[in-house]
Amino acid sequence: MKKSFMKFYVLHSNRINTFVLIFFFNLFSIANTFATIYYVDNINGNNSNNGISSGTAWFDFTNINSRTFVAGDQILLKSGCVWNSELHLKGSGTSSNFITLDAYGAGNKPKIQRNNLATDRTVYLDDISYFKFRNLEVCNAGDGIRLNYTVKGQTSVYFENLYVHNIDIIVNASPNTPDGVYYSTGILINSTLPKPTSINDYVAADIRITNCEIAFTTAPFTFLHTFNNPSGSNTESPWSYKNVLVDNNSLHDFKGPISSRDMNNSIISNNNCKNGGTSSLPQGTTGFFNFNLDNVIFEGNIMDNIPNTNSYDQTWVDNEAYCNYVQLYGNLIKNTAGSGVEFLALGGGSPPRGTDDYNTNNIIDGNTFSNNGSGALKLIGTAPAIPSGTASNNVYQTNNTFFNGTSSGFTLSNNNSNSQSSTNLALYKSYIASSNWDNNQRASKAFDGSVATNWQSANTGYANQWLRINFGANTTFDKVVLSEYGNRTSGFRIEYSNDGITWQTAYTGSTIGNSNTITFTAVTGKMARIYFTNGANTPIIFEFEIYPVAQAGGSNLASNKTYYSSSDWDATQTADKGFDGNYSTDWQSANGSAFANQWLQVNFGAPTAFDSIKLSEYGGRTTGYSIEYSSNGTSWQTAYTGTTIDTSKTITFAAVTGNYARIFFTSGANTPIIFEFEVYKKQVTTNPNLSLNKTYGSSSNWDATQTADKACDANPGTNWQAVNGSAFSGQWLQVNFGATTTFNRVILSEYGNRTTGYHIEYSNDGTSWQIAYTGTTIGASTTVNFTAVTGNYVRVFFTSGSNTPIIYEFEIYNSAANRVAQIKQPVTIIDEKPLSTIYPNPSHGFVNVFYKLPKKSRASVTIYTLEGKVIQQLNFTSMDAECGKIDLNIQSVNSGTYIIKISSKDHLVAHKLIIVK
Repeated sequence: MKKSFMKFYVLHSNRINTFVLIFFFNLFSIANTFATIYYVDNINGNNSNNGISSGTAWFDFTNINSRTFVAGDQILLKSGCVWNSELHLKGSGTSSNFITLDAYGAGNKPKIQRNNLATDRTVYLDDISYFKFRNLEVCNAGDGIRLNYTVKGQTSVYFENLYVHNIDIIVNASPNTPDGVYYSTGILINSTLPKPTSINDYVAADIRITNCEIAFTTAPFTFLHTFNNPSGSNTESPWSYKNVLVDNNSLHDFKGPISSRDMNNSIISNNNCKNGGTSSLPQGTTGFFNFNLDNVIFEGNIMDNIPNTNSYDQTWVDNEAYCNYVQLYGNLIKNTAGSGVEFLALGGGSPPRGTDDYNTNNIIDGNTFSNNGSGALKLIGTAPAIPSGTASNNVYQTNNTFFNGTSSGFTLSNNNSNSQSSTNLALYKSYIASSNWDNNQRASKAFDGSVATNWQSANTGYANQWLRINFGANTTFDKVVLSEYGNRTSGFRIEYSNDGITWQTAYTGSTIGNSNTITFTAVTGKMARIYFTNGANTPIIFEFEIYPVAQAGGSNLASNKTYYSSSDWDATQTADKGFDGNYSTDWQSANGSAFANQWLQVNFGAPTAFDSIKLSEYGGRTTGYSIEYSSNGTSWQTAYTGTTIDTSKTITFAAVTGNYARIFFTSGANTPIIFEFEVYKKQVTTNPNLSLNKTYGSSSNWDATQTADKACDANPGTNWQAVNGSAFSGQWLQVNFGATTTFNRVILSEYGNRTTGYHIEYSNDGTSWQIAYTGTTIGASTTVNFTAVTGNYVRVFFTSGSNTPIIYEFEIYNSAANRVAQIKQPVTIIDEKPLSTIYPNPSHGFVNVFYKLPKKSRASVTIYTLEGKVIQQLNFTSMDAECGKIDLNIQSVNSGTYIIKISSKDHLVAHKLIIVK
């Protein structure tokens, strides 16, 4: 009896134990699928800990590398810790619950630092989705962060606030490594899957690289898809990676290219890129290497310096092959040994690309190009693969050429040379906005100085829209001028930032209106923006102007230029530190160098007039110096000779003009140390004199010292005079702008009240002239205003007077203040090119308006002045067919620039119309 009971008890007990074990095993399995926070600390941690609290952290990556993480997991690395080992991460989150690698605790970013060997690796990410990778430093290895895909359809991997540097050991697969690294790359996104054949057959989507610094690499980042079974001559696909965002990164000092390839529907924006393509490579040196792109936007980036390495390309944006609809808006591209941007379609190469090579439908609009050795744009193509697209509304400085090449596939329009200095700090920088209504109303249009262009946000609400400028360097300002359409704004802030992440408020306002000048306590930042908090419809901004703190004559002309020195103490006390607007940084000459003959120099990039210098130095070291200027950087003239500088010294002198300025030290103690070298010009106008730094002509000249250029040199002590003995009537003085230019005001000054009759005339070809204004006397100074006209040339033509005309100054301005926006309300799109075109433009007697509207639509065609006055209007009903034409008689309309608007109930579009009689 007792034995049987005992046997039953043992069996029953075993079943209970088994049930309990199974229950707790299942409970553990369920619990293991819940999100967990893991801690790693190589100072206080231990791999035998459970790793789930900061007090029980793991020591290294051993336990991390052996796990596959699940949605919501966090891997936290202790700030200030350094690991010399590889990190492998596996697993995927969900759209609502990402996996995150991040830092914890105070101190420097956690760091993975290897031994500077070609075989050293840092981070591997395998087939991950919904993963955030943040706040880590990676350095000193043969390869950086590698994201590898072996399964298609992955999504949402974000790299944020990383510092990746000194990944620069392997170049052109040398030295050779077992895993076949070709370039040492900061962040590599890679796959060898079969080639995608459509936009839905992608490798990965929604990859973001934001707010990172990637420096001293062979390649900062690379998107690459090389598949196992290539067919045809194009061995990659633009469908591999879609919806990529590369935003607000600092990418600098890299030997090879940033490989932006194999992607579509992507944006590369607001990045500060400097010192790219620094090593000679057999395939050429570039900043961005574009290959297999479709619908990729480059906007608001600063791209500075591609040196001469005696290799191919030497350009910032190399659209190599198989690119379609690559768009560049509002970028600042400067200091390239080759061109600023190039589009190629060669069909050859190694291996040959074949006849399917293409580079089509590209757009370059609203960019600034400066000091690009082979011009702003270079096009090379071999039929039938001719690069195609449009390049319009760009400014090119320093060089005298925009286009370089033989390809005829691009349409070029309104690309203007401009070397004019300006007090408006917002000109010739890089621009971006929260959104854009369309490609004709992007951010750059609010910073172009144009009287008839504007930025408009997308139709997605007023609050939280913004319009931003990137100066590229610390810039101090205390005034902005804003103009908008329609008094729409009822709340906004002017903000500034050093990193594009954290913004501070300089000013809070309500309304803007036609023109609003705002002043505030001076602030300093690398970026500025207007941030909208309230308003009606969508914000529309004509111009966003920014001005510096008033000094001895306005803006610091040395800001945001190119700098040199005789020598530098070290890599932190270089020439640019003497011009960065920051009194906590400085330039110092090399250790052990003599004081005499050291120098610090600025290259303005164009002839620049200045008459005052502000200097500040450390320690009162200087006892002798001169301020010098030069047109070529070789032959120098002295503007001022001084002795001491001390904490701060402002010096003035008769105005001089040069492409370069420098301080040349003649005596002192130790080595010169300069905090700031500022350059100013007194009495600068915010509305620039369009006649400066152009090409000049005249009917005749008195002698070699009184030539046409002397009337346009901003120096009232010089003059032009017609030849001795010539008749007064028929003499003329001419300015060649070098590009189509709009103006409506002229200022003249002469000697002796000689003139009794003259015309202001303009021309497109320098042969056929039209009259803008007729006057009688000039005298010491006369200002004439007239309806704005547009031409490549302008002249004053003398009709009567005594002796010979003598002109001190011939100044030309565009002072139009009122603007007409390219207003677009929500429309019903009929096709990709709705509504209208006009022809001819410029027009003289008649203009044809071609439209495409729904059948039997009631519509109108209206011609406005730039001030918004209606000149002519015609109401009509569209034809039975969707397409039609209206013939407008404009014989009664005066010459000038107008806005022509075609509108119906659901459609509206506007064009600029030029009428020439």
